[in-house]
Amino acid sequence: LGMSIYSRNPVAQDLGKTLPASVELLVAAIAVMLVLGLALGLLGGSSVRGASLLRLVMVGGASVPTFLLGLLSLLLLYSKLHIAPAGGEVSGDINAPTGPTGVVVLDGLMARRFDVVADGLWHLMLPALVLGIGPALVLGRTLQSSLRRVKNEDYIRTARAKALTGTAVVLRHALRNAINSPLSLAGLEIGAMLGGLAVVEDVFSWPGLGLYTVHAIAASDFAAIAGVTIVIGACYILTNAAVDLAQVAADPRLRAWARG
Repeated sequence: LGMSIYSRNPVAQDLGKTLPASVELLVAAIAVMLVLGLALGLLGGSSVRGASLLRLVMVGGASVPTFLLGLLSLLLLYSKLHIAPAGGEVSGDINAPTGPTGVVVLDGLMARRFDVVADGLWHLMLPALVLGIGPALVLGRTLQSSLRRVKNEDYIRTARAKALTGTAVVLRHALRNAINSPLSLAGLEIGAMLGGLAVVEDVFSWPGLGLYTVHAIAASDFAAIAGVTIVIGACYILTNAAVDLAQVAADPRLRAWARG
């Protein structure tokens, strides 16, 4: 991949150093997207009081730009309330282990440095939430629309006629048949999160691929930019392949089609 003009190091070496931090942030953001999106979709698709207001909040919240959400969260939670760190992977007074994975939380667990684990999770919380909350709102909107559509199907009326509770009907019958569209969208949203890494890592000074890309663009470092593009493209392909496998696992009709 050549030499980096910005760091004066081989691009492959820089990618090896910065990739683990981005993977850590991306995995945490995907967890936020899935957990929060599932919860919002189930609540929005139900008939509980306030579901209409929740749907309005999901529509409005998904339109907030990531950089604005990041700056506002720093202004409120760091500058005003002092309950979140300003940025970085760990605090300056923490001597974190440097290996073997390069992921601070995992390395802290392997070294039994629970102070490093706690501090790493504390620093990871806010950027992961900022990166994942927008996709979570989009996923929640899609899931609640799918749930409202399948609730009119004959098998749902049959389940209700068997005197099943509303929760059992949703979790055992409606959710599995409504999850296909949200899973497809999840792959696209993960791609959007890969594109948003540069913004979030720049705002929170997170030492990953995104921050490396920002510096490379400022230095017109085309070798570094090309290397990051290859890595992000490979990550996008792998995540979408994982989403396809999850769809097959969730939908018996797709399994029957795959068997031929």
